[in-house]
Amino acid sequence: MNKKERRLAMSTALVSAAESMICVEDLNGKFETRKTKSVVQALERWGVNKGDKALLITKEVDDDLMIAGRNIEKLTMSTANALDIFQVLRADKIVVEESALEFLHNFYNGAGTDEAAGEEESDVEEAETQEEE
Repeated sequence: MNKKERRLAMSTALVSAAESMICVEDLNGKFETRKTKSVVQALERWGVNKGDKALLITKEVDDDLMIAGRNIEKLTMSTANALDIFQVLRADKIVVEESALEFLHNFYNGAGTDEAAGEEESDVEEAETQEEE
């Protein structure tokens, strides 16, 4: 599978999971106590039930959050640049930081759209130039 196919698959998976996606503010420094209980309470506030398989996507690795959340059975944590398509497909609820959501949007949607638009414009310009000659 080449890069374009992989990006398209991830983009499609993220779009299909948009209904179950919850966007939260950046979590850096929010779990300095490193207590699992604080992460469980935060997940419940965000609408993730105890039996749901949850995926938590952050922009950067936060050691406090990773230590606090590692004992939660159905919670998977990942950074935006190391996201796996199977994690997205398996999750019942996806919790995404605002900065991670912006990164995902730019990486999967922004880059491909801009390149395609630029190629179409150059094709039109070439056709117009050929007609003039």
